[in-house]
Amino acid sequence: MDFSNFGCSKKNKKYNNTPQYAIEMLMNGNKRYAAGESSYTISTKESRLASSKVHNPFATVVTCSDARVPVETIFDHALGDIFVIRTAGNTVDSDSVMGSIEFATEGLGVKVLIVLGHTGCVAVSVAMSSKEINICAPSFNKLILNIRKDFMMYADKITNISDAIELNVKIQINKIMSDNCIKEMVKNGNLIVVGGVYNLETGIVSLIKE
Repeated sequence: MDFSNFGCSKKNKKYNNTPQYAIEMLMNGNKRYAAGESSYTISTKESRLASSKVHNPFATVVTCSDARVPVETIFDHALGDIFVIRTAGNTVDSDSVMGSIEFATEGLGVKVLIVLGHTGCVAVSVAMSSKEINICAPSFNKLILNIRKDFMMYADKITNISDAIELNVKIQINKIMSDNCIKEMVKNGNLIVVGGVYNLETGIVSLIKE
């Protein structure tokens, strides 16, 4: 897909390199953040003006809508560097989410896609419980039921909430990888899809091993 006529570019001048290099840039940024040594101020006038000219992120992060997970901040990167998709429980069960992922990977040519869960995830915690949702929230209820349904297939692998959070990330990655276009990009070495968990207390992102 070519979106160059709409102010988009597949060439990020700062990080136009390999997918592995893109991961290293994110993880190095997270180390700076966790250590209290962040390099970037996200909302400077200069960064705002620069990013207004072209849309060319080098990474995509699919993460939770939780207000305690500010993606650009925890990876210590500037405005315009990361294409962020946020849903409760970092789930991908909708055309709007998968369409956004396809746009980022094919239209913007991002090098790495991270599905990022986090400690203390409310959506996963509710899905793990047996309690009914006694509020007027039909769509959220459906989201929770979808997570519970996914968990039922892997019940033997869940012993605590930490297992559930990590498993949820892996399940969402499997759904993303069912997209033939994304699968082809990974196969050709143009994209890496990984999972991670962000610790709210330490600020550290830990990548999930296969």
